[in-house]
Amino acid sequence: MGSMERLHLRWNDFESNIKLGFSELREDEDFYDVTLACESKQIKAHKVILSACSPFFRYLIKSVSHAHPLLYLRGIKFDHLEALLSFMYNGEVSVSQEELSSFLSLGEELQIKGLNKGGLSKPPPPEPHFVASESDEQTPEDNGTSPVMVDPIVVDGEFGMNDDLSEGDKELQDYSEVVNEDSGEVSVTHDEL
Repeated sequence: MGSMERLHLRWNDFESNIKLGFSELREDEDFYDVTLACESKQIKAHKVILSACSPFFRYLIKSVSHAHPLLYLRGIKFDHLEALLSFMYNGEVSVSQEELSSFLSLGEELQIKGLNKGGLSKPPPPEPHFVASESDEQTPEDNGTSPVMVDPIVVDGEFGMNDDLSEGDKELQDYSEVVNEDSGEVSVTHDEL
């Protein structure tokens, strides 16, 4: 028998085709599987894009088992959320000079790759000031989403935190213990910038 020579195939325009594909998915509104909401407005996205571009979103989305979660992001300007999504889908975005500082801070807080100082390294879980809390807001019309409620995170030990845990483990324990999938929605609070 002859030797099996292996050939290496390379898609020369892979990156540009993937970028174009992401943009087309968003533009054509195909296969959306997560809805983000803030300032009483909603925008749909893809979990895979959010997860690939942000360890924060990846952790949050993995914490919820619903097929199409609705994530409320309190304290975030809707214009900033739209700009962040444009950045994640296209790799670039135009932001006014007066909004640049708060936009970059939000990108850092949400751990958006390319906007955070951590780059591609695996960062710690979401910062403690992103506090999940119950929502008293009206629920949106039925739009095919499966909302999930995250109870308030309490750092003072209400959830029985073990003092022997490291700070990073305590944060992970807080976030993993508060997911209540029987209720209503995910609500993440962001401190005003």
